[in-house]
Amino acid sequence: MDKEILLNFDIKNLKVLVIEDGDVLRRFLRFVLENKFHFIVMEAKNGVEGLDILSRELPFLVILDLMMPEMNGVEVLNKIRENERTKDLPVIICTSVSDKRIVTGLIKKGITDYLLKPINVNQVSDKINEVLKIALEKNLKNR
Repeated sequence: MDKEILLNFDIKNLKVLVIEDGDVLRRFLRFVLENKFHFIVMEAKNGVEGLDILSRELPFLVILDLMMPEMNGVEVLNKIRENERTKDLPVIICTSVSDKRIVTGLIKKGITDYLLKPINVNQVSDKINEVLKIALEKNLKNR
């Protein structure tokens, strides 16, 4: 792969939106994303706040909790996919639900991947690296 093309794909300062009602997990994700990847992290405590941020900002990635008050992750995902501006955003779902039918349904709705709670640094890093790999491949195709 051409080094010049790789150098032009700068991951620093990419924006990520974390929509998670749990303060501890939201802070943990912020810490990992800022310190390991140098991303700019935007936070929302629920789906309504998250959609409000998405109406103003277009992040590189959304990390979305499945179970939240006011508007759950599936409802938020549906709104993201219905919106022309956000329909192609990578979305990683955070969930404690390991039921294969639910996960399969989420994949059909267009999630990029999912994190199974409890979450650790390696899981987050692996999923983010996969999303970055996909983005790099798209970036190279579009040149």
